[in-house]
Amino acid sequence: MTKTFLHVGLPKTATTFLQEKIFPRLSDTTLISRPYTQQSKAFNKLQYADDCYYDSEEIKKEIGKITASKILISDELLCGIKFTINRSIIVRRLKEVFPQAEIILFIRGHQSLLMSSYNQAIKMGGYTGKIEEYIWYPKKRIYLR
Repeated sequence: MTKTFLHVGLPKTATTFLQEKIFPRLSDTTLISRPYTQQSKAFNKLQYADDCYYDSEEIKKEIGKITASKILISDELLCGIKFTINRSIIVRRLKEVFPQAEIILFIRGHQSLLMSSYNQAIKMGGYTGKIEEYIWYPKKRIYLR
């Protein structure tokens, strides 16, 4: 029987380093990670599709092809996208498809996480405001008014 591990993030907790340098070195383990988890139709639907387009059998069929004794699925977006509602949907789907999976979750100190996230938002060009505004960003969204 195949043992499944789900590395679900969180973002900004050395996920890329783990995916590129550590996880590929695990013996007898098939690693399923980015970019595959974002490009695969089945994984894409698991994370983003409305229930009317999602079919758990697609993922089960895809995973069923793997013959390794261990599977490690790693994508920080499996914990959802910040400021959106897809987290609970993803959790429900993961539980349905991988009921016996062991969850791997790394966390980071709040201040360090916040500063890293803020700096990344600036570097990527998507944010130009002050950190105080960044911290309270969700309150400015229309659906929260």
